[in-house]
Amino acid sequence: MAKIPRPRVYLPLRLRKVFDHLLILVGKFVIWLGRKLSVQHSKETHYLAIESGEVSWNFFEFQQILASAQEHYGVNSVVTISIKDRESYVEELRRFFSTHKVQTYLWDPRTLSEHWARSWIQAFAVAFLFAQHQITPIAKLTDVQVRRWRSQTALITASQGVCVSIMEPGRAMRWAVHRNLVGPVPMPLSLQWLDSQSHSGSSDGATFAGVGTVRFVGSLYEPRRSFLNELSERLAENSVQLEIFGRELSSRRLDVGTYLDLLRNSRIAVSTSRPSVLVGQDRIEEGHLVWRFFEAMAMGIPLVAEFVPGAEHLFESGVHYLSFSDLDEATLAVLEVVRDADLAAKLGKAGQQRVREICEHHSFWHIVDEAVIGSGG
Repeated sequence: MAKIPRPRVYLPLRLRKVFDHLLILVGKFVIWLGRKLSVQHSKETHYLAIESGEVSWNFFEFQQILASAQEHYGVNSVVTISIKDRESYVEELRRFFSTHKVQTYLWDPRTLSEHWARSWIQAFAVAFLFAQHQITPIAKLTDVQVRRWRSQTALITASQGVCVSIMEPGRAMRWAVHRNLVGPVPMPLSLQWLDSQSHSGSSDGATFAGVGTVRFVGSLYEPRRSFLNELSERLAENSVQLEIFGRELSSRRLDVGTYLDLLRNSRIAVSTSRPSVLVGQDRIEEGHLVWRFFEAMAMGIPLVAEFVPGAEHLFESGVHYLSFSDLDEATLAVLEVVRDADLAAKLGKAGQQRVREICEHHSFWHIVDEAVIGSGG
């Protein structure tokens, strides 16, 4: 798993944005040069390539990205690349392009080297290779707060492609300078997996009444860790237990089955949405659309989660879930769902139906398609 980058020099935000604008100018030159030295392919063309480290293909996130892409574009239109060694990432990418012709490429800055200088060399090389092979990049920026990843995705999409985010672009642009940033994008769950969850959750609201497990499952970091600990104390004062199944960002992920079972066995799921605040990151107080919204709702589990600006077109608080903005609101929201069986059942059912509707329309990939067309890709 990628470690959080630790740049050696931290510039003030205003200077950082000036640096990113200059970076985009350099990126445009690199892309122009790559196009001038473009290569022709006689190989079979695939529409989309999806990259991941070998281990990451075991993660639920990447399994669903691949499965949903195959459902949307067709199995033969999607090809995968497994990165064996991030330190030799560019060489592996070059070998892949020598045997595969693709039109678009789902790229993630977390695949780059953990060494900050080497990762920058790789980023410039990737921008050149994409241009040389006439590939439209689809960059993933799941962590707007991480300075290096934010800058590297801006470089890759300097004059081509699109960058997808789980944060509303107008708000993200307070830190970012991307030319084609879209979001907050929904989680690309596959219909096959959704079908397997169609009977998850309970249709009997009585099972939610007064008892059951209020649970958080996921990564722990600040400010999430402190918030959940304080919420747990508040709920305990009201005879409600909050179970926290968390892991440190640097620790090994739970296997897919264990993670989903822990979430599935919740009567009420709780989640924050504010990004982490670690070394190499900017403090962002506003929420982004963590994928637990989709995972919990898909299982029919009533969700209490921190409000995400810009996601109102996807989920409505009070209909699909209950939102909160601070500790007091979170406490009241959890207690309301615990004590109101009908509300719990209604939220679980409405949330599950809404996630299915979003995924049946292939909303993630339609957003990507429209953005790629809009970018001229």
